[in-house]
Amino acid sequence: APAAAGFSFALESAQVLHRLLSSIWFGKKNQIAQFAVSTGGVKVSGENDAKSFHAAAYIKMELFRDLQVTARAAAAAVLQSTADSSLAPSASPAAGAAPRGAESVKFRVSLSALLDCMAVFGLTQLAHTSLTASYDEADGLFRLSLEYDGTITECELRTMAGEADELNFTDGFVDVSRVPTKLLVNSDALREAFTTLFDTANATSIAFTIADDAGCNADEPRLLLSTDGSAGRCSVSFASKSPSVRLEEVEYPQSFSYSLAALANAVKGLPHSTETYMRVNDRGMLSVSHKVLSNDAVTSFVTYILLADNEAEDGGDEEEGVGVEGATPVEREREEVDSDDDGDGGSVHSSDE
Repeated sequence: APAAAGFSFALESAQVLHRLLSSIWFGKKNQIAQFAVSTGGVKVSGENDAKSFHAAAYIKMELFRDLQVTARAAAAAVLQSTADSSLAPSASPAAGAAPRGAESVKFRVSLSALLDCMAVFGLTQLAHTSLTASYDEADGLFRLSLEYDGTITECELRTMAGEADELNFTDGFVDVSRVPTKLLVNSDALREAFTTLFDTANATSIAFTIADDAGCNADEPRLLLSTDGSAGRCSVSFASKSPSVRLEEVEYPQSFSYSLAALANAVKGLPHSTETYMRVNDRGMLSVSHKVLSNDAVTSFVTYILLADNEAEDGGDEEEGVGVEGATPVEREREEVDSDDDGDGGSVHSSDE
């Protein structure tokens, strides 16, 4: 009989892996994560119950001290052909999503239980906790061995075989001709912007208004983020050619709104990332990809994909319940942008209604 599929890996420190997995955890005890492992690296993904929000962590093989993969015979040819490929999106934003077919060993496991096991010695000790892990399809157990200061703890987690019935969110970004907006933004500036917006009392959604070059020439911001709360409206703008915006490719203006709760999950990776690549396709689907560097300068990515709300802030026509595309930013938002902004980053404006 052919050998059962499985893998093993080791990490000098469990901190980076725990940080990446925490970034895709939505805070629910029953959340299931799907692992897909090849010699190129590890991909861990999950989605919310409503299937309107998808998150994935892409971890390159260089992060692991030793990554060994045993694939089934049927997958051996695929594994060999992708041995030099990474599951992570390319460092070049234009390259898009991870290569397909690289996954070889797959299983599902409780993400909450996994995070608890990894932090058995405490969150403050993760940087000094070494980790070895293995999975054997024959018994379906995901085994972890953690060591801190001479103390060893072993955990065994039961897994579920096969693939989850996940929607293939990344299909919405395969055809680049249908992705009119691509922005690469400094993560610190973006984190400050969302912190300001999340402080708006009783806000439920955040509108993204994106201007093309013609709009920017008319003094509109390249990106305007705004939300309405019980005390009024709060908006944060990023000017074109701002040092905080490192890549600007906008074919035509767009305006969509997204659930504040979903965005709160999508920005979990910001405190640990250096830059964030945002794309919006022609139906309002938003992709947010954070670039995370380890202490060894190994690049990992945490990517979130969100569906837009049914109606955009400008009250345009609905399009099959996915989102609304606006021709230009609404007049009220344009008036709220601080005309004295020096373009060094994001500008903030709040108003009472």
